[in-house]
Amino acid sequence: MSLDTIASGLADRGHNVRIRTINLARPNHVRDSAPYEVTSIMNERDWTYEAPFGLLDEIRSIEPETDLFHVFAPWLVPLFGYYRYLGGDTPVVGRLNGYTMFCTNDKLMNGECHKHCSLSNKINHDNSDLGKKMVKLPKYLYMDLSFPKFGNEVDKLFAQSPTVEKYYSEAGIDADRVTVISNFYNEQFHSGSYSPPSMGDWDGFNLLYVGRIEEEKGVDTLVDSANYLPDDYHIHIAGDGSMLDELKRTVDEEANGSSVTFHGWVDRDALPSFYDNAEVFVHPSRWPEPSGRAVLEALQYDCPIIASDIGGPQWIKGEAGSVFERNNPEDLSSKVLEISSNAEKYDAKVQQCSERLEYFAPDRILNELENEYTALR
Repeated sequence: MSLDTIASGLADRGHNVRIRTINLARPNHVRDSAPYEVTSIMNERDWTYEAPFGLLDEIRSIEPETDLFHVFAPWLVPLFGYYRYLGGDTPVVGRLNGYTMFCTNDKLMNGECHKHCSLSNKINHDNSDLGKKMVKLPKYLYMDLSFPKFGNEVDKLFAQSPTVEKYYSEAGIDADRVTVISNFYNEQFHSGSYSPPSMGDWDGFNLLYVGRIEEEKGVDTLVDSANYLPDDYHIHIAGDGSMLDELKRTVDEEANGSSVTFHGWVDRDALPSFYDNAEVFVHPSRWPEPSGRAVLEALQYDCPIIASDIGGPQWIKGEAGSVFERNNPEDLSSKVLEISSNAEKYDAKVQQCSERLEYFAPDRILNELENEYTALR
């Protein structure tokens, strides 16, 4: 989605955008009438010891007709850095939207391990079974040998948030090589006439979470916060994941179970109705999430945000909300009561949503990208 919005925005400004993909998990799904070209050049079964050299050949083959390479996957940045190290002429920028340049399981990031992520850590932290780890050994070696040496050979790196900028700098990337350029909001994400039947009656004060229901997302902290909230406060959870059944059982066993509703997977076309009917959006993550598209979507619908004290979402919200101590449901509930018990304060946070959203306007972000591109040519 982020790639589509950026590529489309640049193409609409008259740039010739061509995308080359390496599909490690799933095939390409390109929307109808996309204003850019997409070609798959490699898939997972092709990733061997020789794969980086094959990719270098691919890079060189399109070099003469390319003004700039924008690398969208962080783990490919060192390879393009190696291309520059060998004397490649075309400037390279990289997007840092995760920690996969040096980390095999960012769910385990604890604020310290990224500073010294050794080869053994990469192997041990990967939650794959032993057989898959053996298959991935070339990738582990590639990550360990190429970062940060060749990561520091690219011309510029764009971090999705100050959190990402900080973590990469602490992990060995030159700080002056990194600039924060965030995602921008999707102008096409707007409310239609469709309101899903599962929404029901949203009386009282409504809290919303949208996203995967996994341990690192901290949704259990949000569920537990219901124990500290009045009866007329209701938590709505839209999403699916491995923790869904466990959390449903927890809610069924609690006296306040009726104050939590699981809506399951929600079609993207229906999501605007959820944001539109919520008083507060909660982002309870317990890992340093780089960015957070759901936070931008909440801002679009003037829905103040209460975010945990880690990762990019706390920065994205700006003054349009508050921050709570991660893994602390009591502190989360206190922040909810704080923002909801004062109408004047709540209205001010609603007003700040639209003001903060201006920072993530498509034109502003695309202007930033174009300025950075131009400076390298």
